[in-house]
Amino acid sequence: MMTAKEQSKPQPDEDFRMSQDDWLEAWNNGELLWHFDRVEPSLITHLDKLTSGSHYTTILVPLCGKSTDMHWLAEKGFFVVGIELSETAAQQFFVDHKLDYNMYITDRGIIYESYSKCFHIIVTDFFMFDKEVFGTFDCILDVNSFGTVNEEDRQRYANHCHSLLKSNGRVLLSTLTMDDNDIKSITTKKLKKICGTKFDVESLESLDVTEEMLQNFDKYRWKWKPCKVEKRIHLLTRTQ
Repeated sequence: MMTAKEQSKPQPDEDFRMSQDDWLEAWNNGELLWHFDRVEPSLITHLDKLTSGSHYTTILVPLCGKSTDMHWLAEKGFFVVGIELSETAAQQFFVDHKLDYNMYITDRGIIYESYSKCFHIIVTDFFMFDKEVFGTFDCILDVNSFGTVNEEDRQRYANHCHSLLKSNGRVLLSTLTMDDNDIKSITTKKLKKICGTKFDVESLESLDVTEEMLQNFDKYRWKWKPCKVEKRIHLLTRTQ
């Protein structure tokens, strides 16, 4: 039987969607089901495809949480900007990595900037972020963010990513599929339907990540658990 505390936790549905209030509550309560204290393996594997081998690249990370990927990219010399709804997550990122920062309150969100100025986290709704702040980007790193967006908003999300990319900009997109759910899974065919007029869509790999995900489900004692979790990696290249 679940305790009262467990019953109060925001529970994901089978395609990992959470409302904004659920997301903020999870961060405030330390229920970091979607956070891993390691660099995303697909980023390490496909970094050169994302950046085209360039070391002078600007990278946007939507719905970034306190992703370790941002620190790893910044250490490699990339200019990194994360967008995150939770200020708690932004603050924890700098604390976890023992980084000093400046904080600015603007009409476009709260900006956390490392002293080195090589990366920033903007606390705002992703749809409210625009190119007037940092211009357009060479790349976008999307680790499980697209899949958490409500299905009816995914076209809008893709269009917004498109507007934030330079010509020929690229997106490394990682999505999760639960229990072979073909209705809710994000397949190459579905991505081409959503993004096909604005992006070339290339499937890079599919990985079974069930064991790693179940460890996090167990760690945070969540009620619902999948039997199988598949990670699908795609590269999207801006065509217009």
